Amino acid sequence: MLGRSLRTIAIAFAATALVTVGVATPAQAQAPGAPVNLRAIPAENPINPAQPLIRLRWQAPTTGTPPLAYKVFVDGKLFETTRGTRANVTPLQLGTTYTFEVRAVAAAGTSKPIQVQRMAVIAPTEPLNLDVVPDNRSLYVAWEAPLSTGGGTIASYVVRTSSFRPGPQPPCETITPTSCKISGLTNGVHYDVTVEARNSAGTFLPGPESLPAIGIPNFRPSGPRDVRVIAAGSTTATLAWDLPQHVGTEPIVGYTISLFNNEGYWFPNQAPEYPQINVGPDVRSFRLTGLAPGLQYQFGVQAYTDVAPGAMTVNAMHNPLGLPGKPALVEVTGVGNTTVNLAWEDGDPNGGIEPTNYRLTATPINPPAGVLTEQIECPVKASQALPDFECAGGYLWMRLVNGVTYSFTVAAKNAFGWGPTSNYPAFATPEGPPPPPLITAAAILSPTTIALTWDASATAGGPDVGAITYTVTLDDAPVCRDITVTTCTITGLVPNQDYDVKVMAINEVFGGDDFSSTSLIVNTNPIQVGTP
Repeated sequence: MLGRSLRTIAIAFAATALVTVGVATPAQAQAPGAPVNLRAIPAENPINPAQPLIRLRWQAPTTGTPPLAYKVFVDGKLFETTRGTRANVTPLQLGTTYTFEVRAVAAAGTSKPIQVQRMAVIAPTEPLNLDVVPDNRSLYVAWEAPLSTGGGTIASYVVRTSSFRPGPQPPCETITPTSCKISGLTNGVHYDVTVEARNSAGTFLPGPESLPAIGIPNFRPSGPRDVRVIAAGSTTATLAWDLPQHVGTEPIVGYTISLFNNEGYWFPNQAPEYPQINVGPDVRSFRLTGLAPGLQYQFGVQAYTDVAPGAMTVNAMHNPLGLPGKPALVEVTGVGNTTVNLAWEDGDPNGGIEPTNYRLTATPINPPAGVLTEQIECPVKASQALPDFECAGGYLWMRLVNGVTYSFTVAAKNAFGWGPTSNYPAFATPEGPPPPPLITAAAILSPTTIALTWDASATAGGPDVGAITYTVTLDDAPVCRDITVTTCTITGLVPNQDYDVKVMAINEVFGGDDFSSTSLIVNTNPIQVGTP
């Protein structure tokens, strides 16, 4: 009995020992903790700057098993698996907000995610039409939004000033979203001003700076605003303007009006170097007379004080109505067989009304007998009557005489009539087969014989084209081939039968074609035979 009890105790002891060993095994490995400090940074795409790129950056987990890799998700879809702590995400849709997620991965499992949201943007383009208005020890700065925001909206603008003076430049105090005022400047100093647009990418992806504008703070009045033409005639223009944005430290005592065109400053019946029309401080409009019809003018207005004149505003332009000017830059753009391709530009001035028609003149230089001046009148735009015919700045002239040098001129017409002919003609010589000979007689020698005679072609068809010969065909069958004389006797005719006789001029370079041929129907009946 005692032995059996000892055996039972031994078995119980062994079982206890096995249980003790199981408790002593190491604890199972834990999954890694979530990555930390996930950032989504917009960046310029080096391959395609128009395609957004987001740089993801994060740090390793601070808890759990060290990860073997990281899984990167974009809007819940796996983008890539990487061993590093960074990823570049592209392509992305411009202006779309994405959710970026990173998980740490180890043998023991995957961590919880860390997420960040960011809109996909590129850098905005530069702000436009930067305008700087000087004031006393300050500058008013205004601009227009960029053509492209880069996706999303413009979040801010950065206005910078620079000059040769050392030290920091004062900030630009916002007036409107696209204007501000820089104070604390020094009068008389040149400041370069630029503006940079920024969207949601902020300093990570700044846009390019605008073209710089120069501002010089001063105590003078700024330029009058909204200088404009409010009424006009063929020789008159009424100018109007508003008060300057900045009056200055001295009161305005009057305004000066200046007129100038592409020939410089001009004033009716006077020729001073800098003509001026002075009006009182309360005047806001003035009627100018004696203008030349069709000539483009610019008008400038500036306020002045007892101390100094203010800035001039020059942005009002006017074309008094009148005849169009002489077309400019008439040129030959192509030469072919009996053809010349012409091009030209509208004259300056154009009379204030767009041309409706052009008149093209081709004048032969030292013309041979029978070669005359030709004129073509063509509409600027096609019409219902001529739907396939127009010559807006160009014309293909056909059926000219090969080998003749022509001078080409152009005149324009508007509602007031025809303007003057262009000053500087273009010259061209079409080249090809000779022009057609002129059949002068088809003499009946007998009921079966006719003697054909013709005048030689006016030219050989161009310079260096070789000797000219003639071939006569009867119903397209040669009867006199490659002859140099200007007569051919045709025999074997059937009395009172019509025949198609053709005389073709040929040169060695271009040969001959229909443009170099003359045709005649002949018959040995004396009543039916005649000359062209």
